[in-house]
Amino acid sequence: MANLFNFKPGLTATKPEKKIHSTAIVFIFITLTIDVIGFGLIIPVMPKLIATLKNISIRQASLWGGYLLTVYAIMQIAFSLLIRNLSDKYGMRPIILIALLGFFADYMFPRLGNEKTCT
Repeated sequence: MANLFNFKPGLTATKPEKKIHSTAIVFIFITLTIDVIGFGLIIPVMPKLIATLKNISIRQASLWGGYLLTVYAIMQIAFSLLIRNLSDKYGMRPIILIALLGFFADYMFPRLGNEKTCT
């Protein structure tokens, strides 16, 4: 009864540990910081921005903002499967760099507009 899963104490498999380079950790933390800063900038102003753009109340704009964030979360889950498969095929580094290029474009394209083109 003590050996339910055919566990033999002397035959444990050990995997060689991979050493994570400090530059990789710094790169990951910088990436996460940029992403969190983006959320920190948009979430507080999103209801007022939506209310202004759609000419609706703040209450309705908050609901629309909640819907947008929900769809964003669902899309992150759905496309994480695609990103995982791509990173298995092409490697993690090129996929992360392409994703960062997308983040860069996401933050820079609104900067290229001006007040006259946005209203």
